[in-house]
Amino acid sequence: MALADIRSEVHLPLTRRFTRPGVDPFDEVEWELRTAIIEGPDGVPVFKQEGVEFPKFWSQQATNVVASKYFRGPLGTPQRERSLRQLISRVVDTIAGWGPPRWILRRPGGDGDLPGGAEVPPPPPVCRL
Repeated sequence: MALADIRSEVHLPLTRRFTRPGVDPFDEVEWELRTAIIEGPDGVPVFKQEGVEFPKFWSQQATNVVASKYFRGPLGTPQRERSLRQLISRVVDTIAGWGPPRWILRRPGGDGDLPGGAEVPPPPPVCRL
């Protein structure tokens, strides 16, 4: 049995907790453009990225760390991430791409085998960013 067939058989009740139907969660946050900059001991910038988008309530320190350490793409190119929204979307898409956890696919009261004897591949190893 294919994994797609199993997904149509699985029913996991989920309760909405932190979002509202029809409202993009990103629209619930006030965003602003900033410059992320990290200076060396001599005051010379060792990292700088202008026009990065972060929640207004985030500290400048958090902005600097996330932009310098976790944004992907070569600095100064269109491929470079410039918003926390892009980073969050990338991470969520990666996790969602792994598929449902094995416990979701198990039969209630069963022996732990997946329906139809299907095999679900394990997620890829998590890379440290």
